[in-house]
Amino acid sequence: MKPSVNSRMECPDFKSLVFREQFRPRMLSIHLAMASVMLLAYGCGKPQQIEPSPLCAGKPTIEQAAFALTAQRDQLAPFQASARCVMEWRDAEDRLHRESFDAHAACVPPERVFFRADKFGEIRFGANESEFWLRIKPELDTYWYGTRQQAQRCAHVLMINPANLAEALGVVHVDTNWELFHRDGYDLLTQRRNGRPVKRVYVDCCDYRVRRIEYYDPQGQVVAATELSDYTPIDPALVVPTHIRLMTIYQGLEESSARIELRNIRRFDPTPAQLENLFSRPGRDGYGTVLRLDENCTFSQEL
Repeated sequence: MKPSVNSRMECPDFKSLVFREQFRPRMLSIHLAMASVMLLAYGCGKPQQIEPSPLCAGKPTIEQAAFALTAQRDQLAPFQASARCVMEWRDAEDRLHRESFDAHAACVPPERVFFRADKFGEIRFGANESEFWLRIKPELDTYWYGTRQQAQRCAHVLMINPANLAEALGVVHVDTNWELFHRDGYDLLTQRRNGRPVKRVYVDCCDYRVRRIEYYDPQGQVVAATELSDYTPIDPALVVPTHIRLMTIYQGLEESSARIELRNIRRFDPTPAQLENLFSRPGRDGYGTVLRLDENCTFSQEL
């Protein structure tokens, strides 16, 4: 069936946008990511399986695997890029919609992120060492924000989680408490909490770049994944994936996905004024609704 394309982007209420457990399909999710624009939109289908890699030798110990990934993370230089984003979703009447737009992103590792697009109004995401924020003008006229610390505590229900943003670029924090095993040309690194999986990272043993990241719910089911491909070396300190695919998964089915292509990636040496302008949480600026993430993992409205 040929997709129908609206002249305006349809958006859900903020609960549909931010939380996944209480509100299920037929809604649009927007996931704004580090340099790549983490935008998700609802559909259905089987989640794609990662393709086998040429059989290269992996790391023999978790210590060596963690060391290699830590070195990649520490070497990543600040950068900026443009992005081509395409998102699709089905509305309440099961009609398929598609929207595409260009965006600009900047990153100063490990924690400062900026993303902005204009599609019938501002879409802006940002994070720094202590806070995150998301502002969406079209349809919603809403501004969400909170502390990184609280977002980490609410990771099981919060779809927009700044603690995981860098991972959209393959920048993953792995330590020696993770588990390591080898399969089909990949090193599989698994983080567990109280015996259950929390996160699993697939690392291509040939170039030792992250190809897929899976996130698990408290029942041990995969609920979200990121796939990364076509890593491009801009210079020795700047190697990033130029194609990123994001998805959420429910009961074994892919319920949302987005395709992002990074373009014109380049080094970024921000001035003090740029650091302040891009990576400090902005003011209300006329937004009709302002919501803060509270200790109960819900967004409370500010007057």
